[in-house]
Amino acid sequence: MHLGRYRSLDDKTKKINDENSAEPNDNTAESLNSKTESTKPSENLSAAESHPQDDQSKTGTAKEPDEGVQNTEDKDDAAIDPSSEKQAAASGDNAGDSSDTENANGGDAGEASADDEDEEGSTIFQKKEPVKHAEIKKKKSRLKVIIIMLVVLAVIAGAICAVVFLTPNSETGTSSTTDTSISVLDNDTLDIERLNITNPSGELEFVAAKKQNDEGETVDSWTMTGYDMTLIADSFISSIADKAAMLDALRKMESEADYGLDDPQTIVNVTGRNGLADYQIFVGDSSPDGSGSYVSVSGQDGIYLVATSIIELFNSTPEEIANNVLISPPSEDTVSEAYLAEDGTISYVDKISLSGAFYPDEIVIEHTDNEMAAYRLSSPISRYADLEMVNSVLEIVNNGIVALQAYKLQPTDEDYEKYGLNNPDAVIRITYDGKTVNVTAKKQSEEEGAYAVIVDNKNAIYKVSTDAMTMLDLRQTDFYNQFVFLEEMSDFKNITIVSDKTYSFDITYNADDNITSEKLNGKDVDDSLFRTYYSYFTSMKPTVESSYPSGDVAMTVTFTYRDTSKGQIKMEFINHNDRRYQVRINGNSEGVIPYTYFDNLKNYVVNVEQNQGIPDVV
Repeated sequence: MHLGRYRSLDDKTKKINDENSAEPNDNTAESLNSKTESTKPSENLSAAESHPQDDQSKTGTAKEPDEGVQNTEDKDDAAIDPSSEKQAAASGDNAGDSSDTENANGGDAGEASADDEDEEGSTIFQKKEPVKHAEIKKKKSRLKVIIIMLVVLAVIAGAICAVVFLTPNSETGTSSTTDTSISVLDNDTLDIERLNITNPSGELEFVAAKKQNDEGETVDSWTMTGYDMTLIADSFISSIADKAAMLDALRKMESEADYGLDDPQTIVNVTGRNGLADYQIFVGDSSPDGSGSYVSVSGQDGIYLVATSIIELFNSTPEEIANNVLISPPSEDTVSEAYLAEDGTISYVDKISLSGAFYPDEIVIEHTDNEMAAYRLSSPISRYADLEMVNSVLEIVNNGIVALQAYKLQPTDEDYEKYGLNNPDAVIRITYDGKTVNVTAKKQSEEEGAYAVIVDNKNAIYKVSTDAMTMLDLRQTDFYNQFVFLEEMSDFKNITIVSDKTYSFDITYNADDNITSEKLNGKDVDDSLFRTYYSYFTSMKPTVESSYPSGDVAMTVTFTYRDTSKGQIKMEFINHNDRRYQVRINGNSEGVIPYTYFDNLKNYVVNVEQNQGIPDVV
């Protein structure tokens, strides 16, 4: 064993112990390199000391030697390859887990090796530093985790404090009656005979009564003096009576201040029965925070803060107590089975009329028995109606109407004039099942976003949202069906076409088998071919124009009904200009069609006569 410059093993052991107790230097590589430059190679090194394979310290991280034990005889060991610092960094992570073999190769910095190493090149000194760096990194990592945990705990603690300190204190009088409730009155509503309320809007009187409910049972109810109870929501009156009987407060006031009760804004006079004595409820000023108003009760000491929601009931106007359901959807109890569809809506109505400023020419729409067109306009022109548009109007009876509020109960002539109902935009009448629904409407300002509405014979004016009255956006031409001729071919016994020549088709119909057959001037024609030709009439979609100039009749088609009571339909095609033809049915101009479509109507009758093919309508 080579002990280098130590005189004995004990001396070297003592030196190792001194080195282990020394303070580590983080600038080992820099210090070691500086010593290498100032130290000349030793001439007395043994072969083992100078052999590259024995100098294992060159693969570790260099450690600065103790200045007190530096010896010039070990100068060769101090001349360490600068790259050893990078190599040590790569191998330092494995220093704590190396085996005995690694100790022999300078891999374990934790044990003292008895190699022939010099102090400055010894594995003992070079492997200590990576361990120290790893420990420092681990300590820094633990510190980061601790800081993050402290931040998270601080956030949670802050949230808890916010909940605790920002939740309203019920004793401040700002919380709801459910948070704190002080009973001021605890009477039974059934023991109240009458309520007389004087509030800033006027006077109200409610009297206990009886009525029949929908099941035919007699139940307790209320009447409102001076008003038709069909206009009033008696459930609203019940709410007022309940609060007058069982009154709760947010808190009792400790001060003896006036609180506006010397001249109360509202007085509720309660007339009792069944042993309940009469009493009064006085309402004074509102609290500064708006949570309620100050209230006192006759025969009781104390002033209370009562929630605004209760005070608003006592301060109600007749319009706020109104029943805002103007039209209810249909049901089996209100509409006969013949008029109800499977989904519970009204399947059809007998007649609809629309008049008013939106409809200067009254529109009358009537139900038909035509399977191809359920409704037809009978005024101001005769034309099939668009079913989708008709159903839009029927939303009034199928969906019902619920008002936003009542503008005025029991209105005067001045009220009708104020809301423009003396000159309404629309008057809709819907007749079905032996009854007629009447709706009169006048659109208010855009800011209002509503119609003033009167329904049936209700003595009131209501505010109804424009969204509930979208059918009033429709105008006369919107109700026109795009198809102007929707008749079953089997309904006619003869169709005569006059253009360059006359074509008279007699039609026979077997109702039992639902079969038709046709003859042209006494000669059989192909039924399928004739039906294809007939579909060109039922598929015709003229474009409506504001005016139609006079012109020559280019073709006439006369449809004679099998039912003689219905008479005939006369269809004329008039040369409108070089590219379009006007279609006129029974004297009414229905619109114009392209000349190409007219040519098909004129020419394909020849194909029927000659039994030649006809393309289907595109």
